[in-house]
Parts: sequence; C-alpha cells; structure tokens
Amino acid sequence: MRKANWPKRGNNKHQPRLRSLFFIMIKLTGLDGKDIYVNAEMIETIQETPDTIVTLNTGKKLIVLNDAEDIVQKVVDYKHKIFGISSDESNLHDFY
Repeated sequence: MRKANWPKRGNNKHQPRLRSLFFIMIKLTGLDGKDIYVNAEMIETIQETPDTIVTLNTGKKLIVLNDAEDIVQKVVDYKHKIFGISSDESNLHDFY
C-alpha cells in the first residue's frame, strides 16, 4: 500500500489555492460596521429598503450598509478580474 503524500507543516504548496479563493469574495459592511466577505457568485438579489438586503442563492439574507449600486459595481469589478477585462473597456452604466 502506498503512503499518502500529505504536505508537511510549513509547506506553502496550497497557499496559492487559498489565496485564489479570496478573490471570489467581495467586501461588504455589516450594520455593526464590521467587514463581511461574501462570495460574489452566490448573490441572487439585492434589495434597497431603508437597509440593503443581499439574498444569497442559499436563501440566507444579509443586511449591509453598502448601497445596491456599490455592490453591483464590486461584482462587476470581480467579473472583470476573472475574465481579464480592464475597467476602461466596460462601464457599469452601460448596462442600465
């Protein structure tokens, strides 16, 4: 039987993968002023009542201080990063 080839402590072999997971997140601000990191791919809807409510595709709802346009811009910036589009090539206001 072959021995498993697990990384040793202090081995940074998996560090790039962990860093890449961080790039799918956008930073929002909760009602308490603390940062909330949200997976941009999980956002289903954004509603502006007096507060901004972000609904994830899991059904979980987050109430944040950011306005809807700010959140949409963060998601668009994230998509630009993923697909390699510069911010000069596209403008959020072209979409609405």
